[in-house]
Amino acid sequence: NFWDKLIPLFVISGLWILILIFEIIVSRKSPHKEAIIKILHQLRICVQGLFVTFLYDGFGDVFFFAILSYRTTKKLTFLPVLNLIISIIFIIIAVGALIFHNWLIKKYQRIKKADQEEELEQFQTKHEGAQILWKDFKDDSSIQMSGLFFAVLHNIVFCIILATLFEHTFVQVILIVLLSLAMLFYHIWWRPIDEKQDLIQTLCCEGILFMVNICLLILVMMDSSHKEARQVIGQIILLLALIFN
Repeated sequence: NFWDKLIPLFVISGLWILILIFEIIVSRKSPHKEAIIKILHQLRICVQGLFVTFLYDGFGDVFFFAILSYRTTKKLTFLPVLNLIISIIFIIIAVGALIFHNWLIKKYQRIKKADQEEELEQFQTKHEGAQILWKDFKDDSSIQMSGLFFAVLHNIVFCIILATLFEHTFVQVILIVLLSLAMLFYHIWWRPIDEKQDLIQTLCCEGILFMVNICLLILVMMDSSHKEARQVIGQIILLLALIFN
């Protein structure tokens, strides 16, 4: 149920609006209280970062449940219609957020390549709350800065594949393997994550997921006569899952 993702977003966005209003009031009524204004500003940035985290984390789930809801709804009663409307709104927000995310990275790179340090500093100050989108990634190129963008896009595509191709298991698993391989290749070739330890950890996780997907592909290709081999592969998947966790 995507409402489990939406409710925290409503609460966090409400909190962000309250802090913003309070910050505006204090800055206008008591502009000399710089310490309080600074605290409110930093608090607003933190809440905004939390909002972005929850928002991006929920994109895949919303696509998944929206597609399932659309496919299983037989009667247009109030709740299914409400779910459909909310999911469409959220999907529009997701697409808009990813477009804006990509635009910010392109603009950042354009300013950086032009060697305009003052303009780059102004850009970073203006979009301080959005820097969570790329702060853990290298800024040498747009593709490296887009690490989170590709991760979210991967999650969305993965959820769409699960929700739409469950009647075509072989095609579904093939696409999941290709998707996993693409993410693994991205992290190996471009090494987008800034911290070496985080990069190694991510590579290990992506490698394990790829091996699990390969095992699933082998299982799908086997028929029911290979009972012992299927059991062995199942045990390998369980072992990989334990290592991943």
